Amino acid sequence: VQEGWLNIPLRNSTDFVDINLDDLPEPQDIINILREEIAPLELWLKFAVEYHKQNKIDGYKAILNRALDIVDEYPQYKDKKKERIAILNSLAAFYTNLAGKEKEKTKREDYLSQATQNFNKADKIDTYEKISWVGKGVMLLARADLERAKQYFETALEGDTQANSISTIPALLGKAWILYTKNNYEEALKLYRQALDTS
Repeated sequence: VQEGWLNIPLRNSTDFVDINLDDLPEPQDIINILREEIAPLELWLKFAVEYHKQNKIDGYKAILNRALDIVDEYPQYKDKKKERIAILNSLAAFYTNLAGKEKEKTKREDYLSQATQNFNKADKIDTYEKISWVGKGVMLLARADLERAKQYFETALEGDTQANSISTIPALLGKAWILYTKNNYEEALKLYRQALDTS
């Protein structure tokens, strides 16, 4: 794949549709192509992230929400659990981030509610997915619920045989931050060092 481009494989063909990321089309055009070609779900997520990077937030949300809708239309998507969870976690993280920046209480709670809904949907697919536990921990930090957030980070770290798994570093950092805010500097420093050693 050429840098600055994403390729959408054409169904029943070896050809691709090449999309220039510096000149993204209207989100609906991308959605139509992805849907028509029954593109892999990870490609839906990649396009959504590109729209987000360019601050085209409506496009980001539209692509991910449509990707979740089509899972019911096409049976071949049903067993793509990791990809579906990644999409739900992306949306949940997006709303958690909005909540963290929002000062107005009602809007903040609405964002946190939307984050929770997406995490709950991810849990229905696989309740043991560690990166979802990390995301829920971050969301609980946004709610200032430090004790429950710590439990979620610890759960994400439990039995983690892969020291460099995608969930390890954020879980270590989240737990370290909680310890730091509670003035437990020594234990926090240990976790920060562990995160650095893992990266």
